[in-house]
Order: sequence, then structure tokens, then C-alpha cells
Amino acid sequence: MSAKSGEVHITDGSYANAATTAGLYHRDIIELYRYAMKEARRVLRPGGQLWVKCKDEVESNRQCWSHIELFDLAKDLGFFGQDLFVLVTKGPHPGRWQKGQRHAH
Repeated sequence: MSAKSGEVHITDGSYANAATTAGLYHRDIIELYRYAMKEARRVLRPGGQLWVKCKDEVESNRQCWSHIELFDLAKDLGFFGQDLFVLVTKGPHPGRWQKGQRHAH
């Protein structure tokens, strides 16, 4: 169950979202990625690859482009972008939010 919305998200069972990010804001989650990327940089062999899976978010009615922030963060840590995969849904998910969707997917 999501701490912010009070509803169960489809990925909670697979990724333990509620247990790992409950009560965290976007900036907090970006800091988790920063820590993980720094650790990956430390343990990767020369020429090793870092793959990062993320999703963009909406927080306080503001679009947060996580994939761009994480790309910039990775560059700052000495990584370089080699490829980008963007997966999109078929469209908005009507009925998923009580207030209605305010941002496109």
C-alpha cells in the first residue's frame, strides 16, 4: 500500500515499494539512487556497465523527470550514457486516481 495515496500499487508485491520508499519524497528517492550509483562505481570492474531502471514521478502536482536527473547524476559520478529505453503505457489509466489524471504517461 502506498503511504501517500492510501491505495495498493500494482508493483508493490514485486518491488516492495511501500516497504522501501514509504514516506519518501522525490528528492529522497533520488538520493537513494545516488548512493547506489556511487557504490556501483566503486565495485564495477573497468568497462563494467550500470543499468538503472526508474520511472518519472508526479509530486505535489509537479512533474519530476527522474530519468533526466539520474542521467545527470550518473554523468557527475563518471559514467556516460550509452543507451536509453523508454517504455510507455497505451494511455492514461482511467479510474486509477480518484482526482483524475493530471499528467500524461
